[in-house]
Amino acid sequence: MARAPKTARPSKVVSHPAQVARDTLVANLQARIAVQYPNWSKTRVYERLVKATGHSLSSIQRMMSAETGPSIDTVANVAHHLGVTMQALFEPLPGPLPRFEDRRKQG
Repeated sequence: MARAPKTARPSKVVSHPAQVARDTLVANLQARIAVQYPNWSKTRVYERLVKATGHSLSSIQRMMSAETGPSIDTVANVAHHLGVTMQALFEPLPGPLPRFEDRRKQG
């Protein structure tokens, strides 16, 4: 029996509130990482998060790029490692805070 050719899976449409939540999470993570790990490269920070949380590098990278919605377990473990609540990671930031990608540009 011949198999039908595989077709590309359509990309999932993300609602605006879900994207806002992802973007807020990433902004909070970047701000907290910038404070907790000053002058660390993105690679070194990701390696630390992988080791501390037990999650895969690709899982951390996807979460930090807001590419996909992370699991509750991933957010909980990263929040615990950073010493904050999950709720704090989803609260809007009060103003412009440093992002760990921006630190190299300043120095």
